[in-house]
Amino acid sequence: MAKTNRKGKYMPLEWEPSAANTAIFQIPSRERKILKITNPLGSKSSAVDQCPTGSPYNVTSSNEGRGEEANVSPHVINATKQSNFTSEQGITTSNGSRARPDTIPPQKPSPNGPESGRRTSFIKQTQPEFQNATKEALPAPKTTTIASRENSQQWRPDVYVQTFVSEALRAINDAPAPLVTTRPVDGIDFGKYVSTFAGTHFLPTLDKPLYTSVNGNLPVNSLDRLLPENYEQYFGDCLVLDLEAQIPECRSYDLFGVQLKLKHPEQQIYELRVPGLREGTPSVNFGDSVMLRQLIIDPATRMPRGMDLWLKPGVGRDKGAPCPGFAGVEVQATVVGINKFNEALKLKANGLALPGTPVCNVSFVVQASLVQIMQRAVADIQQELGRGTGSAKSSKVSKDTATEQITDYRLVNKDKMMEARNSNGVTDCRPAGFQPQSSLSVTVDRSPSTETSQENLMSSECPSTDSWLRAMLFPSKSNGIQQKALPSARFPQTWFDTSLNYEQKKAVDAVQSRYYGTFGYLINGPPGTGKTKTICEMVTQLGNDSALTGSILLCAPSNPAADTLALRLKVYFGPKRMLRLNAFSRTFAEVPEELLPFCFVENEIFSIPPLPKLMAYKVVVTTCRDADILVQARVTNRDLVSVQENLFMAVHPDRPSVFSTEAPLHWTALIIDEAAQATEPETLIPLTVVTPHTARVCIPSPIFVMAGDQHQLNARTYHKSTTLHVSLFERLSSHPIYASHPLARKSLYRPLQSSPMLRPPFVNLVRNYRSHSAILAIPSSLFYANTLIQEATHTDTLQSWSGWCGRRWPVLFACNGGMDDCEDICTVGGGWYNRREAKKAIAYVLSLIAEEMIVEQSDICIMSPFRAQVNLLRKIARESSLWGVNIGPMEAFQGLENRFVIICTTRSRKRFLEEDKMRGMGVVDEKKKFNVAITRAKEGLIILGNPWVLATDPCWLAFMNFCRRNSLWSEDSEKEDARMQGLEEANVNEWRPPQGSGNGDSHDEAQISGLEAGLIYKERNKQAGSRAARRFMSGSESQEDTLWRTGLAAEEALRPMEP
Repeated sequence: MAKTNRKGKYMPLEWEPSAANTAIFQIPSRERKILKITNPLGSKSSAVDQCPTGSPYNVTSSNEGRGEEANVSPHVINATKQSNFTSEQGITTSNGSRARPDTIPPQKPSPNGPESGRRTSFIKQTQPEFQNATKEALPAPKTTTIASRENSQQWRPDVYVQTFVSEALRAINDAPAPLVTTRPVDGIDFGKYVSTFAGTHFLPTLDKPLYTSVNGNLPVNSLDRLLPENYEQYFGDCLVLDLEAQIPECRSYDLFGVQLKLKHPEQQIYELRVPGLREGTPSVNFGDSVMLRQLIIDPATRMPRGMDLWLKPGVGRDKGAPCPGFAGVEVQATVVGINKFNEALKLKANGLALPGTPVCNVSFVVQASLVQIMQRAVADIQQELGRGTGSAKSSKVSKDTATEQITDYRLVNKDKMMEARNSNGVTDCRPAGFQPQSSLSVTVDRSPSTETSQENLMSSECPSTDSWLRAMLFPSKSNGIQQKALPSARFPQTWFDTSLNYEQKKAVDAVQSRYYGTFGYLINGPPGTGKTKTICEMVTQLGNDSALTGSILLCAPSNPAADTLALRLKVYFGPKRMLRLNAFSRTFAEVPEELLPFCFVENEIFSIPPLPKLMAYKVVVTTCRDADILVQARVTNRDLVSVQENLFMAVHPDRPSVFSTEAPLHWTALIIDEAAQATEPETLIPLTVVTPHTARVCIPSPIFVMAGDQHQLNARTYHKSTTLHVSLFERLSSHPIYASHPLARKSLYRPLQSSPMLRPPFVNLVRNYRSHSAILAIPSSLFYANTLIQEATHTDTLQSWSGWCGRRWPVLFACNGGMDDCEDICTVGGGWYNRREAKKAIAYVLSLIAEEMIVEQSDICIMSPFRAQVNLLRKIARESSLWGVNIGPMEAFQGLENRFVIICTTRSRKRFLEEDKMRGMGVVDEKKKFNVAITRAKEGLIILGNPWVLATDPCWLAFMNFCRRNSLWSEDSEKEDARMQGLEEANVNEWRPPQGSGNGDSHDEAQISGLEAGLIYKERNKQAGSRAARRFMSGSESQEDTLWRTGLAAEEALRPMEP
């Protein structure tokens, strides 16, 4: 009889022969995990027979999201001489008998479906994990090949499961324990800072209730449900759901049975090696918390002490006895140092029970403080929207606006609704008597026209807080200004950067003059069109405009992006006029050396300058999240006005406050670069800094500008069913005010309407200064309405390379018929890789260098969506002495550019595509990832992939059609991969574009983009010029030559008649 475990469940086992001698086990536990045990010696004999007892094995997980080296201690897998495994010789049982892999029969199909049927042998799961195997040989099953298994209904191993961890170690993590906290690192004392200029008497408390529950009555999977009245509830639910979705990912990075090295005994500082830290898996910052549970190790077994007996039914655990292998306390350690190069953390841990070098289970927890910052910003915005609505009760209501905004979805909690509401529940987003102003006579939303000068516009009154916020977050036509005359092509500014093009100058002039009304101004810039360049000129113009008082808050979603802005602006603003504001958790090594004079340091950490010094800066550069420093320091526009007003009333109680009629703003502009990469709640953090005081007349009204590209990668979120990943920039870009405007990008080639239109609160950058036209052709057609204009120079320097095909444009699709694998690679964590594809990519690099097309290796980058493929590429490249080639995941290259780009798509089997989509992996059905990858290249682009797989994505199909019809195509010269025998994907050279898709066999003009047509036209003119030259040299003359000479003669005859 086959043995079962104590729960009566059978232990299925399946072998897959591989070069790494890898055995795959599936343990039918609560989480159904697969374990890979790799023989470190790579021999055909038993791994345990060759290794000392208790030696660690390379245990890898197939969870692609991790991608780090699985440096798991022997406590995770205790494969001792009690249970020996080998993929060649079968199973060695505890009594010495062997059961070969070919004697394992298939299990009868389960009634739950064909996927439940498995080929099994039966192993009893006790402690250690695998103690007994079957004692009798079983009948041999029918032999099946790997290719036939692809299409069969038999059980296949799940390649996405996580690393198996023993029950003993998981039980220790689940055991109850008191918490011992470690003192957090010293940060900024905001209470002390605020007391230097204002006491609690002059400022209300900052603490506001945070949204902590999810109300299922409001769907958060559609932006159609988002209204000003339910703003906090909508994004509160999104943030809570996203926070909950982060927990499983954090738990997937947990480490079990790892040893900490004691570095400073007197300070109790330990070093912890964390695989994947270099690539942000997990993401850990200075000052974060890490949970430690110390193990009590038995020296004989190198396992937690006494766990075998404690885990038995009816013994220790079932009776509630303390866990004998656990020290009994959970320590909340603090990160005090990060070394990403060596993937090591320094932890300060007070209260570890056992001295020396402890062995611990390490848990990474969600840092809820980052979410709480956004929750506070959302609550702050909702509170100000409510206050503003109450103060604007007398406003006229636009019938059209009311009709658009009223829906059946309202806040369920009535106490969160505004008490003072008009009959329709909405306003027209402007106070009573407010008139839009401009330098021309205009009519706005049926309001009387007004006529003022440019100077009056600069000093015009702004609406109340609610009106201003609604105009920024929920714009309507009533916020705009109608255009009745064509704008002038001349600009009055003296440009600091004289290389700006017309669209860039137009954006700067529009923001500086603010002639477009009360809107958030959007700079829509595709890759390589100069968004950051436009932002820097805009900041410089505003910072040197004497008519604009106050300071400019300049933000970006990430520290590198903010550093780029500061580095470009330091030429125009010295250290006394510009501040690079950093969080105290940022290390000095992360900041470029040139920017250190622009930073403020106190007590050996980055901090905020004293109030007088802070107010003197003209430009403050920081990240969107670090703008919360200004919120906690109570230097927002509303807080500053409150301090001034309350202090004036305290000093002059008998005199009316001058701030009741006029409140000058300190923060007069908020400009966010790369805004499409930030979530909307993240964008709200700096927005709360510049929001004017409720029901006050502010001079001038704040400027709000965002630059970005909604077709590139957005912010990373964890919950897939909410709209949190949609940025404020993207949401506004799809609003009719912007998307349906006659000058919108998709409407540029349509006839203009005859009726007056609103002045555009946006600009479309169309001139690309990065890439060759062949590289831009498909992105321009798919994402930018065929509007991109190629302005880059010297992009044809690599066209003489021997690797190009067809028209010899610097684009190539290279077919790859190699199979994608998922197993251990050189002791690196499991994941998807494609060895044939990696070798082809490195061969292309070596060819470019051998032909001296590229001298600097850093001019070449290779990217792949799978980390395991990235690791393999790096390994092969280093073996070929290619140390300078940039190799990394696609997400790491957003915002960067390289002369030559090679994209490894890796996936070669369709059956994994659905799982890829669920997990956000790969490049199929990932439009934004496709766009980012293609547009990184300047002078050369190669795509390696399987056309059968990529053709399931319309974007990749369009790109492959482009390559086919222009013969930019290279077939796979290697023989068919035997492991893919019988699969359609194996015959990559037989792929042809489907009919009617703009394939290479029919030159359908509708499928050819403007840039592609321009390249073809240029090529034909060049060929025609060569033919004309040959005819001239041969003395023959065609009809065209005769007409040309006749024209010259007519011109000579008319010349004497000129005055």
